[in-house]
Amino acid sequence: MNLRITFSAVIILSLIAVIAAFVVESGTGEEQKQPELPFFYTLAPDDIRHININTNLGETDFTLVPDQRVWYFDDPAGIPVSHNRFGGMTFLLGGPKIQRVLQEDVDDEALFGLENPDLVVELGLRDGSTLAWELGDLTPDGDGQYARMVGFPQMVLIDSSWGQVMSRLVAEPPFPEWRYTMSPSNVREVLFFQGNDVVRGIAFHEDQGWVECDIPIQNEVPCTGSIPIDFNGLEPWLEHMAAPEFSGVAQVSRSADAATPELFGITPDSPYIDIRLEQQQRQGVTEVTHVTLALGDISSDGSGMFVRAMEQADIAEVDATWGRRVLEFFDDRSFVDE
Repeated sequence: MNLRITFSAVIILSLIAVIAAFVVESGTGEEQKQPELPFFYTLAPDDIRHININTNLGETDFTLVPDQRVWYFDDPAGIPVSHNRFGGMTFLLGGPKIQRVLQEDVDDEALFGLENPDLVVELGLRDGSTLAWELGDLTPDGDGQYARMVGFPQMVLIDSSWGQVMSRLVAEPPFPEWRYTMSPSNVREVLFFQGNDVVRGIAFHEDQGWVECDIPIQNEVPCTGSIPIDFNGLEPWLEHMAAPEFSGVAQVSRSADAATPELFGITPDSPYIDIRLEQQQRQGVTEVTHVTLALGDISSDGSGMFVRAMEQADIAEVDATWGRRVLEFFDDRSFVDE
């Protein structure tokens, strides 16, 4: 049977910079729209080479590799940021819009949360210099946030959305879409492909438990079968698949058309796994997602295996030992009750 189920999980998150217009009273009592306040500083996105964000939840660092024009996490090393999540971030960092200068010199830092700032954003620039922002408390209405540039006395008010976007980079790191996570308890079906052919299927059914599916598989989802599976033997495999050991990226591509996976042994004939996940959101509503993984060649130094995960354009690299064990999953029948 020729069958290749392709699932794409593309999460596009929009970054919105909110620019506020202010109306103040003139000396005559008439309301007038003031000219837009200037940026406290303005940087070209290409001038930014390093980003450090420190919050009460933790700390995250990003470094640009200029010749690739790709931003990478410092930790985990070798992992690029999500193009969708991080796009436009350097523009946003290049000049937070100041609503107003509140004090030329802060008398009491504790009143504004600047004694122990909740958020510090530090930028390393092309010329080797650095600049940093300290952000303190929100204003009572929540629209603004007290802030100050390190080394300058003025305390200013910036839009609170700027700090929220920066904090989210720590709370929800912008990992690439191929760096998947999954809960083994949500797995309901695993299909194994060699080329376009399903060579094996295992599935969970409420009335049967786990079963080895009949090959060729039919149209039922999850696939059906009558041979039971010992879940105690299957569980270590699912836990292994849920903890991919990504060691880096071999090729970063902006689109599938720009990718050259065949250079890494990833072709339509490569071993391929599709894992169906189901999670009940509320009564009568079940969210269905998929984890997919195509496996390619071993790296030249023997330490890694090239993979294409979640149908993304990037070619990632996993620990070779982890990848070889995934390949063993295709043929292991030790947990099948035959």
